[in-house]
Amino acid sequence: MAIVRKTKSVKTVLHLFEAKNAAVSAVALVEELNQSMNKTTVYRILDRLENDGLIHSFIASDGLR
Repeated sequence: MAIVRKTKSVKTVLHLFEAKNAAVSAVALVEELNQSMNKTTVYRILDRLENDGLIHSFIASDGLR
């Protein structure tokens, strides 16, 4: 596992995951964070966190990731 640089944006995304007791779709994250960061930033952070093994993704029954 790589060392994750905990920028303000990364901390914000990680905090949202820690606050939820259920899976969160990327679309829901983008909608929730739209005032503080753009969609591209959210997806880059999610990719980095998944590559570092801190989160994992799956395709839900509604087709969302």
